[in-house]
Amino acid sequence: MQRTGYVSLIPSGTQPGITSNLNLDVDGETIANSAIVPIGSDGSIVLYTNASTHAIVDLAGWWTPSPGATSAGRFQPVGPVRMLDTRPESRVDHDGPKPTAGSVTPVQVTGRLGLPSSGVSAVVLNVTIAEPESLGFVQAAPAATLQPGASSTLNVGRPGQVIAASTIVPVDAQGRIALYSQSSTHLIVDVAGWFTDASVAPGTDGMFVPTTSAQSPRQLDTRPGSGLWSGPKPTAGQRFGLPASGQAIVGTITVVDTDGPGFVQLGPAATMTNGATSNINPTRAGETVANAFIVPVGGPGIGVFTSVGTHVIIDVSGYMTS
Repeated sequence: MQRTGYVSLIPSGTQPGITSNLNLDVDGETIANSAIVPIGSDGSIVLYTNASTHAIVDLAGWWTPSPGATSAGRFQPVGPVRMLDTRPESRVDHDGPKPTAGSVTPVQVTGRLGLPSSGVSAVVLNVTIAEPESLGFVQAAPAATLQPGASSTLNVGRPGQVIAASTIVPVDAQGRIALYSQSSTHLIVDVAGWFTDASVAPGTDGMFVPTTSAQSPRQLDTRPGSGLWSGPKPTAGQRFGLPASGQAIVGTITVVDTDGPGFVQLGPAATMTNGATSNINPTRAGETVANAFIVPVGGPGIGVFTSVGTHVIIDVSGYMTS
């Protein structure tokens, strides 16, 4: 990257510069993010960047339209709830030391925390790394077929960095995933839901519906002059709501002009517990960073909690049907 800026993935035929999926605020930075992007009428998407940069796009999958009830591929919300935390002061499902460089950490997904013991094809996770000791990456994959280095989910930009990434990971036949750590780092995993497999009863809930060209993808922008926020910059410890329909919304959250390190959390407005999970983790004042999300809806919509003063931007690419 030759200067700071952003990158957007948008449907073909859409005006560029309205939304963002990646934000780089350090020259030469290497950073990754997931995205669920509606396709244009010609079956393509467009990568738009406002600065000169190399770009790498990996395709993980797609949804096909369904004329009616279907079994496989339907999203089912959970929590969000913390599934793994290796930090000694807040351990969840971990009784060993900090994961070492080159280690593989298995995680049992099915049969716990609201997930059934069968019928699960993949799980929606937010993976956070904390206190990494060197540059490297973390890879999430089905436990039985993980090949270290075949892909990456998170990339460490500097020792000590805290960074998160949303991902959809298939489970293996035993309902497990695993995390490969190239460098020694603590691992935090929050689960927001799962996708059905072909063994479940057909239904019409949990189907992805993308936003249309007539809908504005930007649903929240707390910066002055956006027209989407009437108050001052959100402060540390503030919680507010965002109206949403369906049983989950899909999009990207970006924090801008952060006051310092902290986190921002998304969850169902009616049931979210402040601080129980996190979606994005700024690490310094003035940082701009983005992360994708699939967040269950509850009550009037979703809740937004920030532990640090920061502007918040939310772009929505679609929703999961109720």
